[in-house]
Amino acid sequence: LSALETPMDAMIFSLHLAGMSSMLSAMNFLTTMLMNGPKSFSMYNLYLYLYCMAVTVFMLLTTLPVLAASMTMILFDRHFNTSFFNVAGSGDPMLFQHLF
Repeated sequence: LSALETPMDAMIFSLHLAGMSSMLSAMNFLTTMLMNGPKSFSMYNLYLYLYCMAVTVFMLLTTLPVLAASMTMILFDRHFNTSFFNVAGSGDPMLFQHLF
């Protein structure tokens, strides 16, 4: 590894860890809300904080796996000679633009 590859790999790894911790905390909050929340659980009788957190949890759980997969694709492009985003290897550069 050259000196320029190491900081980028560390950034990709740290973004993976941050995404994983956000997903785990979102699942933890959703489980806590379902188990210890109001007994008649519907969206009309939730507190505003719980409603906002449920929307945030939904957004996190739907977007973070896609970002983790795209960061893994970048990591594979860098180290395992795949060509997800490289035109020379029949990759699609628009895929990079649409994923990020």
